[in-house]
Amino acid sequence: VGGFGSHVLHLLATQGQLDQGLKVRCLTLPDRYLDQDTPTRLYAQAGLDHTSIVTQVFQALGTETMVRARA
Repeated sequence: VGGFGSHVLHLLATQGQLDQGLKVRCLTLPDRYLDQDTPTRLYAQAGLDHTSIVTQVFQALGTETMVRARA
């Protein structure tokens, strides 16, 4: 919060882009301690891995999808 995403939202709002149905979701690291782990597991815990991001995209679009994790 207060970083790049805020700047993008501010720009979109001042240009009126948010008035036309544009769907925006800000993905941020949680404001809590994340125990030390591999980057892959930390991103998954924070909801910032590829599966979580794709899920959020489809939720914003109002569709359901099942994303398979990479083996």
